[in-house]
Amino acid sequence: LIDCSQANTLLTLTGSAHLDPSCTYTRGVEIVASDVELDCQGASIANPDRQRGITISAPTTVALSNVTVRNCHVDGFLNGMRITRDGFRDLAAGVEYENAFANILVEDSTFTHSRGVGIFVDGYVTGVTLRNLHVEGAGSAGIYLEAGSKDTVVEGNTIVNNGFGE
Repeated sequence: LIDCSQANTLLTLTGSAHLDPSCTYTRGVEIVASDVELDCQGASIANPDRQRGITISAPTTVALSNVTVRNCHVDGFLNGMRITRDGFRDLAAGVEYENAFANILVEDSTFTHSRGVGIFVDGYVTGVTLRNLHVEGAGSAGIYLEAGSKDTVVEGNTIVNNGFGE
């Protein structure tokens, strides 16, 4: 359990965790390792001025797999969620999918009032499933799949009233 005493700290996860549903976490959550489950248990991650609510990332030299995020309420931020391979823009042709991502699941969560994209899947990110999400009020796209991303499943989502900033 990550309790309320850490609600104003950027949370960097390398192992599974759950949040206290009575708290609002204001600095965001970064998941930087495989085999991590984040269960927000209905807790809010909210801040209108920060860059990302939840980030799932690894360098392009590291494969990432078996990450689950569920039961989160993310509000504000530039991007409610960003799934990215750090350094993907510098990958040489032909090696873009080495050290791929696999089995990344985001489910049963809400993403509201992002200034940019609600959920952003970056270039050369693979193996993402976005299921049973509610994405609303993003300034740009509700869900954006960058060129080069592949094997993404988007199912059972409600994506409404986005794009007001464009």
